Amino acid sequence: MIKYSASVASGGTESMPYIFKGNVRDAVEFCAKNGFDAVELHLRKADDIDRILIKEICDKNGITVSTIGTGMGYTFDKLSLTDSDKMKRTDAIERLKEHIDLASFFNCAVIIGSMRGRLPDDGRETAMKNYRESLLVLADYAEKKDVTLLVEPVNRYEINFHNSSAEMRHFLLSLGSRKLKMLLDTYHMNIEEFGPTGMYDSIRECRDILGHMHFADSNRKRPGAGHIDFAGIIRALNEIGYEKYIAFECLPWPEPDIAAVEGLKYIKSVGNGG
Repeated sequence: MIKYSASVASGGTESMPYIFKGNVRDAVEFCAKNGFDAVELHLRKADDIDRILIKEICDKNGITVSTIGTGMGYTFDKLSLTDSDKMKRTDAIERLKEHIDLASFFNCAVIIGSMRGRLPDDGRETAMKNYRESLLVLADYAEKKDVTLLVEPVNRYEINFHNSSAEMRHFLLSLGSRKLKMLLDTYHMNIEEFGPTGMYDSIRECRDILGHMHFADSNRKRPGAGHIDFAGIIRALNEIGYEKYIAFECLPWPEPDIAAVEGLKYIKSVGNGG
């Protein structure tokens, strides 16, 4: 069975696509009461939350942590794995290791999306070498902690490399680590996966490496508020036997509670053929 998770951030700006921002405790309790199986925690730093308290609340409410998002480390602190400054790359690796430690505590996965960084106009080859080496260091650390790393193809307007699922799949397989999996996000896929069946084909082609899904509609609002064919997406996921998490990483429109409840209601409806 596919499991559903809602994005819960310790902070963030108004434009960031997290349904709940700020009060993690209340958000976890709300998600548990409204049909979610898990929450996806988006944190600037691993110590943004009291892990013991959040674990107790999750256990009490019968909900888990599916994933830990790390993008605020790039947005606010400009930490990335492609940075030309060795010290900053080291800081990025250490920040992600702290997230991996937290994920080990929650028995969940860690997302690497924005913290990949961008390739410079000059020195792209060196930046890619730095990125590859940094990911392998993190994969080795994740192996020791038994944590999966989920690397996300992001659209060309936000990151300037590995935008499509095919590019990311080829790259991740070349690294040869069983702890490196792919995260597919419908918002980014809608931009990068071409053709009338592009999004469905991408899911099928990535079945061997797909570890997580993000759902947001074409306008980055909740599923059902744009034009993405989520019924087709779910059919493709069912075809490959996907039984992992789908996390709703979307704007809190028109307000967080409605975005969460109506988004989940819509997906369950189209998933059942409604």
